[in-house]
Amino acid sequence: MKAGTQARRKENIFLKTCRYFGSTRLAVFLIAILAVILIFSTFYESFESTELAQRFIYTNGWFDLFLTLFALNVFCAVVLRYPFERRHAGFIITHLGLLIICLGSAVNRHAGIEGQMYLTEGDGVDQITLGDRVVSLDLSGAGSYRVPADEFKLKSKIGEPLKLGSSGSYLTFLQFAEEAGKELNVVDSGKAERNPAVVFEMKSEMAGFHEEGTLVYFDASNPHSNTWSLGPATFRLLMALSDAEEKMLLKTPDRKEPREDIPYLVIHLPGREAPIRIPAAADKNNPVDLPGLDASLRIVDYFQNARVVGNELINEPGAAPNPAVRFEVKAKDGRVEQHTAFALFPEFDTLHGSGSGGWSKLRAELDASRLAANAGPKADFTFVQGTDEKLRFVSETAKGGHVSGEVRQGEWQAAGWMDFQFRVKEYFPRAEAQYEMEFLSSPRRLNERRGNDNDTESQPAVQLELFYPDPSTGEKISTGPEWLSFGEDRTLSAGLVTAHVVYRYHTEPVPFSLKLIDFRRTFYPGTRIPSAYESDVLLHDRSAGVAIEKKIYMNHPLDYKGFRIFQSSFVEVPPGAPEISIFQVAKAPGTNIIYLGAIVMVAGMVTMFYIKPFSSPTKGGTAV
Repeated sequence: MKAGTQARRKENIFLKTCRYFGSTRLAVFLIAILAVILIFSTFYESFESTELAQRFIYTNGWFDLFLTLFALNVFCAVVLRYPFERRHAGFIITHLGLLIICLGSAVNRHAGIEGQMYLTEGDGVDQITLGDRVVSLDLSGAGSYRVPADEFKLKSKIGEPLKLGSSGSYLTFLQFAEEAGKELNVVDSGKAERNPAVVFEMKSEMAGFHEEGTLVYFDASNPHSNTWSLGPATFRLLMALSDAEEKMLLKTPDRKEPREDIPYLVIHLPGREAPIRIPAAADKNNPVDLPGLDASLRIVDYFQNARVVGNELINEPGAAPNPAVRFEVKAKDGRVEQHTAFALFPEFDTLHGSGSGGWSKLRAELDASRLAANAGPKADFTFVQGTDEKLRFVSETAKGGHVSGEVRQGEWQAAGWMDFQFRVKEYFPRAEAQYEMEFLSSPRRLNERRGNDNDTESQPAVQLELFYPDPSTGEKISTGPEWLSFGEDRTLSAGLVTAHVVYRYHTEPVPFSLKLIDFRRTFYPGTRIPSAYESDVLLHDRSAGVAIEKKIYMNHPLDYKGFRIFQSSFVEVPPGAPEISIFQVAKAPGTNIIYLGAIVMVAGMVTMFYIKPFSSPTKGGTAV
């Protein structure tokens, strides 16, 4: 008797709960609130940004709680009809459809992914960029970690030690600046290893032009520190490893042949900070010694339009540019490594067909940014440091102009373009790049007076400190406070431990690479306002051996493995520069569930309003 009373009491509590959460009054209230939220979020997204709308509304915890309450209301409304009768069929089916839609929405929100791909013509990408900022850390011998670093999440973590897994290390954010930048200063490092840097001016009275720039051959925090692009002109600083290489870099081109820029093989050696840049068109019979490796490197072949046919790499004239270089590394004890590097696929493992297991531990990249196929009319100005540490220059134009000679520091010299002149103000044979952090109250370019391209634009920055356990004593050692600008890639060290740290947008890999072959746009007559734009792309899935070529444009996306790729936008670039197309990439695994829920809900409505009135038995003209 007592057990029955307890069961009825529990049943009464359950039914009371269901009546409260499944009431029509609560349902009307939730629907009204949902309408207000959707209207507000639509305007908020228009006036602010999609990223902020996602962060504060659609992906926020409170919105999850609201949708859970809505699903609970629907579920309880169904339970209150128990025991079910035939006349409840339409009602139950309709509400079941609503629950399925809520389930599909939850799957999309928590298992789906949406981001962007920025593609330059000729480039391929195999990951998408999301809107959240993160600090990524790769600790030597202790794993990789990713720490959320959005402004709103960072403010609550300032000064709080964040444990990095089981490594015994931890990270502390000390300060955050939404608008900051770094000014480049170059000093003499006093090291034995060569690392040239120049501070120079370029002027033209005819063009009303006067700019100053700084080039550093190697800067750990800026992989492009040896290059400065200014409109159609490109300035570079190179370091010749041999007299033969210096001669090739400074030689006068053959006027009978079309102008072709030289791609560079960039070699990163273990234990050496600065990479080695070797012209891919170097003499194949002239090996280059690799410092500290007791080995030499020889270029075997260069392919401007590489293509794989029958497991063999060939050069296909007339095909889309696909620069590749084949080279070998030979040790003095006779060991040989064979490598192939592709400019468009930097993630590709260069080591092939070597039974020695990659003893050199080198990492290679092919920098083909100078290829004439990727640029329009332009002028190239290159400083070259020779083996004697003297600074020389070579200036070329698209129309065949060529000037070269030795740099006379402090003197104005002809650059070879119209009346352009250049002057080297400072030259450092063994330089070190140092940065000074500046904080801004509003976005503006730093160091406008100097026009230094190596100074950074105002952007977010974080000051952080890493603590490691000493391998010998176990005591915590610190890197000291370090500022990290957004997009910066740094290597921090403390004792014998090093950490590779990057402050960037969160990225996620996708099971394919997407390459932009061509981007086109049309304009409204008489304006520069785009009326339409489209992209020809190549999707490549190596694991499945799939290659798909397709044109993506408005309302015509590319679908593959649950991912939908839309043409989103594009980036305005200078005339003659490679076009940049932006794609929205989304994977929504709950979409089919939502479609199923919609079908079920419509079926329930049809049952409720059309089938039920004609199928119900009647007695005396009244439906029972």
